[in-house]
Amino acid sequence: MRTFSFIVLVGTAGVVAAQPASTLTVQVLGVDGQPLGGATVLLTGPDGAERELPVDGAGSLRVTELAPGTYTAILLADGVEPVVETVEIGARPVKVVLRATAVATAETIEIEDTRIERPRDPTKYSLSRDELRVSAGTNGDALLALQNLPGVTRPPVQSSGLVVRGSAPDDTAIFVDGTQIPLAYHFGGVNSVIPVEALERLDFVPGNFGPQYGRALSAVVDLGLRSPRSDRFHGVAQLDAVDGRVFVEAPLGKRLRMMAGARRSWLDAWIGPVLEDAGLGVATAPVYADAQGVLEADLTSDTKARLAFFGSRDRLALVVDAPMASDPVGGQLGIGASFWRLQGRLATNRGPFRWTTTASLGNERRDIRVGGNFVSIDVGVVQARSEVDYQVTPTLAAVAGVDLDRQTGDIDLRIPPMTDAPTATFGRPPIQFSTVSSIFSPAAYAGLEWVPRPGLEVYPSVRVDYTTAGGDTRVQPRVTGRLRRGAVSVKAGVGLYAQPPAPGQAQDGFGNPALRNPTALQVGSGLERMFGDSGTVSVEWFAKRLTDLPVEIPAVGTSVSQRMIENTGTGYAYGLELLLKGRLGERTSGSLAYTYARSKRRDRDSDPMQAFTLDQPHTLTMLGATKVGRAWTLSGRFRFTSGQPVTPYVGGIVDLDAGAYGAVPGAEASQRLPAFHQLDLRVERQLAARVSAYLDVQNAYNRQNPVAQQYNYRYTEAGAVSGLPILPILGVRGEL
Repeated sequence: MRTFSFIVLVGTAGVVAAQPASTLTVQVLGVDGQPLGGATVLLTGPDGAERELPVDGAGSLRVTELAPGTYTAILLADGVEPVVETVEIGARPVKVVLRATAVATAETIEIEDTRIERPRDPTKYSLSRDELRVSAGTNGDALLALQNLPGVTRPPVQSSGLVVRGSAPDDTAIFVDGTQIPLAYHFGGVNSVIPVEALERLDFVPGNFGPQYGRALSAVVDLGLRSPRSDRFHGVAQLDAVDGRVFVEAPLGKRLRMMAGARRSWLDAWIGPVLEDAGLGVATAPVYADAQGVLEADLTSDTKARLAFFGSRDRLALVVDAPMASDPVGGQLGIGASFWRLQGRLATNRGPFRWTTTASLGNERRDIRVGGNFVSIDVGVVQARSEVDYQVTPTLAAVAGVDLDRQTGDIDLRIPPMTDAPTATFGRPPIQFSTVSSIFSPAAYAGLEWVPRPGLEVYPSVRVDYTTAGGDTRVQPRVTGRLRRGAVSVKAGVGLYAQPPAPGQAQDGFGNPALRNPTALQVGSGLERMFGDSGTVSVEWFAKRLTDLPVEIPAVGTSVSQRMIENTGTGYAYGLELLLKGRLGERTSGSLAYTYARSKRRDRDSDPMQAFTLDQPHTLTMLGATKVGRAWTLSGRFRFTSGQPVTPYVGGIVDLDAGAYGAVPGAEASQRLPAFHQLDLRVERQLAARVSAYLDVQNAYNRQNPVAQQYNYRYTEAGAVSGLPILPILGVRGEL
């Protein structure tokens, strides 16, 4: 099967009319109109051959004995835009003037991550939009790039979240300018739900985050939408084997500007036929799409107003022709997930006073259908936050805010009876349930940013969360700090963090409306050494204790068709993180991130601690990137992760009523899947000033990484279910 990717761009290029000649003279001028030395001109002849020609100190270049025909000259120099001219060569000398223009901020592409130091977040990684596009294995995606950082390990193949420091994906909160969203990734983790074109920054705090963030036990990710550009119309079009996208922005007046984008996958156009040809008996149609829009206005010189929309929709439909022998019902499997937010934001920055208010309306929906069984959750969301930051003195600042969240959900389900291990459930009475739930979670917070002496920063704070689920109030004191001595920094943090139960868990009749907020006590510290602008070494450790985790427990005196949820779960996680990064000259950069983390859980105090489902002790990520010439960029990524724990099945018992086998589980979490490792490669070629082609090869050596175990119908033999094979993504990107 062949996959073709193409893009058609319509634009203008300067055509220099000339008398026929065999000699070309190029004069290069800088942004200021003066001769620009030290640049390079990439000259492409009519036969497609390329030559990189250096410009002398006077900004001049002379090429002789050129064959007649059409040539393309591209000016390449640091800090300026590529300039393209088309030249007709005949028999007479031709002179061309190439004048540089300043590079636009949005075009700058960097490889390495930049750490932003703030006392309220002792460890905070901030990745700009421009730093993400050429990282191998991510296809330029923002949230996928987070998996290259310390503390982040590989999520389950079916997950739409992040696994950070030994916690579940739901324990990490994802924000867009302070508004929380339910998903990080589209199905399969191929792309995140907010494309890089819409972002100005990506802030990731793996632990001990400040009081402005809440409702999370592990980490937070805050995506910052960028302001639309106000100089002229800009556009981006990108097409590859995974999806297609368009993005535009333009001024609508002196004080008003807009941007909008949309993206859709077409994996359904070729994955389905591949699976059918492989004889898997499954016809599939995975589809994802997302859209964004921003309208921003300058109300005054120090106040901006913004109206933004962002949303995502995923759909996966399977038709199972050959169902499992343990439950031979077959039929259709459908999975859907979607959300949208309409956000209003007002920000004032007036001297020492800053005030930001954000409010949003939205919806979240999840649907799972298997034959005649289904789970449908439809949640309406209202969120609002307002924060005031005031610089009291040069060494003391105060911050205070409120953070409100209300979720109203319709829950409708019809599911098989619940069992501890796989068994035949068809023919037995299903569980049917339908209700409406509502959870209101207001919070308030306050803190100080204090610099008692140069080099020492301390940030004490407190956050108070209340939730109507169980009427629970949690007071969460937190303190972080940093001590700087030249190029060395020592950082530390300790604090309490709480997270309300999910709407389905706190539901009367199917869950427990008296559930309390699960809580985490986080402690961490670290040491960081900077080596000028060329390198960083960072080592830190973390530990957290988890209490009041909601778990399902047997309902005494009832059938397996019922369940009870109680706050009896406890657990802990601890680990060590190492980050090395540096540059070799101006063209080559690299990094190494290693995480050792252990995570354990238990359902009751009387149970032994077991390895958490997502416990992966070792995670290693190595990155490298280099620029070759003026037009090529090469990058690579290698990842290694320990296998996840699994509970084996030691056999099966015949269910004569059902005519199938039920599984007999072995010791819980007593085995592990084989280790995961993968090499990703990327090559990008600048074709013209604003057009590039790229090939992103994920899993380059086609490693068959096991992601789960699959048993025969008697549960006596197990085989591995592998993840994605080698995935080459060929595409073209054009910008105006």
